[in-house]
This record gives sequence, C-alpha cells and structure tokens, in this order.
Amino acid sequence: MRKSLVVMGAAVLASLVLTTSVRADSIPWAYVAISTSADSNDNVSPISHSTVFFDGASGSSSSIVGSKNPTGVIIYNLRTSSGASDPGDSFKDVPFTLQATLTDLNSTLPTATGTVKSSDTFTLSGKLTVSNLTKAGNISQASIVWDQGPVSKVMGSDGAWYTYTATPGFYVVPQPNNPQAPGSLQLLVSVTPADGPGGSGSEQPPSATPEPASFVLACLGLPLMIVARRRRMKVA
Repeated sequence: MRKSLVVMGAAVLASLVLTTSVRADSIPWAYVAISTSADSNDNVSPISHSTVFFDGASGSSSSIVGSKNPTGVIIYNLRTSSGASDPGDSFKDVPFTLQATLTDLNSTLPTATGTVKSSDTFTLSGKLTVSNLTKAGNISQASIVWDQGPVSKVMGSDGAWYTYTATPGFYVVPQPNNPQAPGSLQLLVSVTPADGPGGSGSEQPPSATPEPASFVLACLGLPLMIVARRRRMKVA
C-alpha cells in the first residue's frame, strides 16, 4: 500500500511540474493601422506619376508572454496606381512612414489606482524602391529598406505591465489586374513582462483562492499521513 502511494505521489508531482513548466500567459491585443502611400513624385524625375498605397488594416490577436516566436498579423494591404505604359515607372528610395496603434485589451478596464496605459502608437519608416510599375499593375521588382529596427513600447495596468515590440515582417507585391490578390505587409509583435508605474508585468497580485495544485498536493498528503499514523499505532 505504502509503495503504491509513493509511486502515485511521484507521478502526480511529475505531472504538476510538467504542467507548470509549459503553462504560459496569452495576452490579447488589438491593432489599427493608418493608411498612407509612397508616391513617385517624391523622387527625382519620375517617368510618370505612380503611387504605392498602404491600406491600413485592423483586428485583434494575442501573444504568448516571453515566447521566442512573435505573432504575425497583416497590418497593411498594398495596391498600386500608375499612368505609365511599358516599360513602366521606376523609382528609388522613396520615403514613407507607417503608423499603427496597438492596444493591450487586458488593460482597457480601470484599476483601483487608475494607473493604466492601454494603447500606444508604433511608427515605422523606410524607403521604397520599385522597378517597372505600369498602369496594369505590373511590378518587376520592389524592395523596402527600413530606417530602424524593432520599436518597443510599455503598456498595461497595475500588476500586469508588458513590453510590446513591433518589427516589420515580410511583404508581398500586388498581383497585376487582380483586386482579389493585393500585396501585403506583415507586422511581428512580441510581448514580454516589464516594469511599469506602480506595477510590474513579472508579478501578479496574490490570489485568495488556493491554486488547483495546492488541492492536489493536500489530497495526496492525506493518505500518506494515515499510513504513517497506522504504522505508529502498530508499533505502539
């Protein structure tokens, strides 16, 4: 009996350790991107007026806190406009600026102290180079050179502050004469614990309700205590 209880206890403890090690918090957030464009008139001597439009997207997603794999969302849809015929319009290093607002959905409710920062604006700038853009929407080549690396902002509320880091991801140029296949630009978002005014993302307020693991351990210890008591009674 004693041996069976010991084996059962070891199995339960191993299960608890494994469950605790893989458990992670998922933080929901929302995004809204502001539409903008990159115009060939901003460059020197364009062949013809051409524009690449960045149509801002909006939605919601979530990230695992501390995960090495950021969450990717399509933050912009891309489309083109040009008056140029073959061979098309080509322009180089046209500057553009993208702005997207991220919102920590867990911190949109008021707290006891009122210390909340639920959203912030992330700005990413770069230079766009396009080759042979025609009125039919053909693009032989497009490239983006970003002016900076990842952008980080701290958001949250008391007891749950997080650093949101936004990084440009992949981009796809639009397909010619196909409104159903626009280009796209991805944003990669990662979330890590952070210190904030009056709180820390690495700590959570204590809970008055015991964790399920505490109940399991208590139930596991009870039969072991009974066995020990019986052995003492037999010895006596």
